[in-house]
Amino acid sequence: MMWLVPLLTQGFYAAMVPVVYPLTVIPNTLGIYLFNTAADRSKRLRTSDVHRILGGSIAIQTVSTIAFIILIGPLVKLVYGEEFAPAIVFAWWLAPVSAIKGILQGLDSYVKGRGKPLAPIRCRIVASVVMLGLTAAFVGSYGAIAIAVAALVGQVICLVWLSAIVYADVREQNAVIE
Repeated sequence: MMWLVPLLTQGFYAAMVPVVYPLTVIPNTLGIYLFNTAADRSKRLRTSDVHRILGGSIAIQTVSTIAFIILIGPLVKLVYGEEFAPAIVFAWWLAPVSAIKGILQGLDSYVKGRGKPLAPIRCRIVASVVMLGLTAAFVGSYGAIAIAVAALVGQVICLVWLSAIVYADVREQNAVIE
């Protein structure tokens, strides 16, 4: 889809992808914990644990994303130069995409630890189709911003879907124990 926008815009967009990547780092450590917890059959998460873990992740990522969005403009101009100022808008849209991606990595780790690595496949396919549809519908009007917005929508779809998978698994485990 990126080929539908001018080359300069592609460059600005591509330059911001690694800039927002640090927002995935904090939840990656959570992914290790969730994988180990899920793989250890002697431990079981309760629904309240999932509320706490997911709620805490969302809270931390929200605060981190807000701080990032506030600081990224001056930092891009400082590091890349004033000529990259048009790229800042992509960082603003890609920041929440990256933050959610970090949470998804944690949820994916849990599902893999439970021995169900293929469980998220359907949600990724649905999210991809939605992203392609949104991009195709709005790239003519909004340019590359439509791609970033579509990515955000796709990540939200995956967040809701994967959260539902984790909650269902935790409920199933607790029902078996009780």
